[in-house]
Amino acid sequence: MKKTLLATAVAGAMAFTGTAVQAATVYDQDGTQLNIGGRVALGVSNNVDTLANTDTGSQFRNVYSRLNINGSSQIDPDLRGFFEVEWRFNGAVRDTSSGFQEVRTSLMGVESQTFGTLMAGNFGGLYNSQVLIPFDVYLDRGYEMTGHPFNSRGNSVAYLTPNLEGFQAFIQGKHFSSNDNIGLDSSKVRSQGGVTYDVAGLRLAAGWAEPEPLEVTGNLSNKTRYGATARYAFNDMFSGRLGIDAQRDVFDGDGQDVYGLGGTVSLGQLAFNADYYYVDTPDGVSSRNAFAAGAYYRLNQNVNVFTEFNEGDDDRSTYVLAGARYMF
Repeated sequence: MKKTLLATAVAGAMAFTGTAVQAATVYDQDGTQLNIGGRVALGVSNNVDTLANTDTGSQFRNVYSRLNINGSSQIDPDLRGFFEVEWRFNGAVRDTSSGFQEVRTSLMGVESQTFGTLMAGNFGGLYNSQVLIPFDVYLDRGYEMTGHPFNSRGNSVAYLTPNLEGFQAFIQGKHFSSNDNIGLDSSKVRSQGGVTYDVAGLRLAAGWAEPEPLEVTGNLSNKTRYGATARYAFNDMFSGRLGIDAQRDVFDGDGQDVYGLGGTVSLGQLAFNADYYYVDTPDGVSSRNAFAAGAYYRLNQNVNVFTEFNEGDDDRSTYVLAGARYMF
């Protein structure tokens, strides 16, 4: 399970996008490479909502279509520079304003087999992509743990150590400037980090993620999140996962703990995901059970079809989605 540090850095920044695998290399010469890729993803959803809000009924949906450009350049035999930019666009409707919904990722960095990987810019939180990533397998709804936007997406710097006999540590900091946030008396930095261990099909991970400053979010409680996951590949066909994401303040107990148990079955071109979550609140009043499942069929290396189901045991009780993705 040994990976290059560049792949690790991109995984840390993108968190399960599914674009890099299909990217086309448009330039590769003298140690410099440029790749372009992305996906157009569309689906139809049917949401059974007990409160009859705007999501009720069937709807044609854009399922996170995106365009990705990334590249790298060899600086010396042990040092490589890399960059990545990714935009989201709505593939389901005509857009006459900007064409893109957001700049999802914009980062640059350097990686060394000896010294590790350093990157800066706008990318997803490493707490998600390194610790909670075994559960981040659904294309739309069904992921109950802390997502990649938490204390990330802009003004961030991250460092990942080299892979040391299966061990790897990582840390990320996001800078909040008093120039950009009126409520701040001075600039602040919020961190997230942790460690992972890979050996013989087993992957263990643990970490933390500090929240944004209260002056920025306006929240009443300052919750640092802690989490741990374990994933084990029993064979080429089945892998199981379990984990906890403590989304509560360790001082006052406010928030919730999310416990997850799930697995993935791979049968050649066909794959299945299934997960159960118990979302526990301190008072127990709003504790709930949540279920998610998905089936995915790869027609070829570029085209796949899918269907997903999510039962959140809340006001949006049942969500079903079916669609297709073209990867390029």
